[in-house]
Formats: sequence, C-alpha cells, structure tokens
Amino acid sequence: MYGVVVCSKCKRAKGVRIGQKTTLCQCGHTIKLTTAKIKSRTDDARQLAKAVGLESARLRGGREEYEKAAQPPRKGRGAHGRVADAAEKAGNRDAKVRAVAVGLSRELGTFSARDFAVVLVSLGISSPEKRLEELIETRFIYQPSPDRYKAV
Repeated sequence: MYGVVVCSKCKRAKGVRIGQKTTLCQCGHTIKLTTAKIKSRTDDARQLAKAVGLESARLRGGREEYEKAAQPPRKGRGAHGRVADAAEKAGNRDAKVRAVAVGLSRELGTFSARDFAVVLVSLGISSPEKRLEELIETRFIYQPSPDRYKAV
C-alpha cells in the first residue's frame, strides 16, 4: 500500500510506501511517517504518481488545471473534419468540391469515393457521385487504382 505525505518543512508532496518509519524529503528533512498525516492512499504504485501530482497541485492552488492537463487528449475531428473545415472557407460550390479533392489528397494520399462523399455530405453538397465524375472529366483528379482517387 502506498500513500502521499507532505513535508512539514518545504510543503512538498511525496509518495511513500506505508509501513516505513521514515522517509527523506528532497529538501533534506526527515519525515516521520508514524506521526505524519497521510493525505491519500492507493494500492497501485502507478496511481501513486498521479496522487502525488494531485496533492502538489492542491497545495499550490491549481488542482483543477492539473486534472484538466492529466486527462487524455481528446481526439480531433480527423482528416474528414479538417478537410471539411478548410473547404468551407472556399467560395462557391465548385470551389468547395475542388478544395475537398485537394484536401483529401493531402491528408490521405489517395482517397475513396466514400471519403469524398462523407466530406461533401457534411458540407451539404448533394450527389457526390456526380461531382466525382465531373472532377474526373475535367481531369482535376485521376484514378491511380480502382476506387482510389488523387488530385493532380
């Protein structure tokens, strides 16, 4: 079992194994664990580091910020979302369709008809199959392999 104690001299949090009699702080002060107050307990040594960080943040007044930073990063929108955001800024419908083709080529290398349709539908542009055929006819995109497309 592990716990978190605070040094009475420098006010830093330290992780300890419960059952020890003393521990040495970074400042050089010897902390007697028999009399020290244990702020939190955990059974897992991996959780001890997080508990020490939370206690340190609480002592410094920034626990909310620490908890926010300790959370795993949220996943972004992905390639389709980034392409849709970039294409949204393009002018008319034809410019948006071309921006989608260029963006997908940059993000994915080659893209499928499904990738193209997903982004166009998110932009509110209907009949993605027709738009894909128009881009092939105008030679704005080409087909390097079956059901894979790439902007020129």
